[in-house]
Amino acid sequence: MRAVFGLVLVAGVGLAGLAVFKVKERVDAYQGALAHARSTQINIQTTDILVVTSRLSYGQKLTAEHVRLVKWPVDSLPEGTFSTLETLFPDSSLAYRSVARIMEVNEPVLNVKVSEPGKTVGIQSQITPGLSAFTIRVDAVSGVSGFLHPGALVDVYWTGESEGEGVTQLIQNAVRIVAIDQQENAEDFGATIARTITVEGTRQQVTRLAQAQASGRLTLSLLNESDELVDPSEVILTRTGDLLGEREQAEQKCYVTTGFGANKVVTDIERPCPD
Repeated sequence: MRAVFGLVLVAGVGLAGLAVFKVKERVDAYQGALAHARSTQINIQTTDILVVTSRLSYGQKLTAEHVRLVKWPVDSLPEGTFSTLETLFPDSSLAYRSVARIMEVNEPVLNVKVSEPGKTVGIQSQITPGLSAFTIRVDAVSGVSGFLHPGALVDVYWTGESEGEGVTQLIQNAVRIVAIDQQENAEDFGATIARTITVEGTRQQVTRLAQAQASGRLTLSLLNESDELVDPSEVILTRTGDLLGEREQAEQKCYVTTGFGANKVVTDIERPCPD
């Protein structure tokens, strides 16, 4: 009986030793793999930048409560980031900026996406310094059927009467749209039929647009940003008579009238017609 107990005890000790050996072997292998991974890990250089902690909409105020610092890879650092609250809000009395473009959670705060400290965003901030804003009434046809957006360039054509004849003329070339209806943010603006378009221009351009709108109909033509400007000395104009074409002009008859009243005689003559 004692011999059997001894054999069981020896077997148990042997199995326990084997288990301990296997565990040690696994731990050693794990530690070796971990050490290898650490030795081959790429060292990524990072820097601190401010990101937003919640989704911010256009025009919303950005304060210290809306941002936090995170580590960001230096190699993929966007241009115009802020690394401290002091750089984002340099003046403690103006400790806010306004959101100029929609920002999502954890998106870096960039200089182009916020206003100057203490400033709001709106149509005043969209107008180029030295220029003025002018609003044009449009519809589905004159407003290019909803394809316009803030920031787009358009030609402005005037249609009216001149010397008793219908005329359409280009009166302003490549003016920039700053707002459509009450919306001046291009990111939030979808395709819709606008009722008004606000453009920017010099005071002289604004007076021309105001007179043109009061005396006729204005129509917009959307431009590509790469389109060349029209020479200011070039007159781009079409009269109703210009639409007749050469065929209609060739069929026009020439005649002379002689006599008066009941004695009046109309005689066809060969072209060209006399003046």
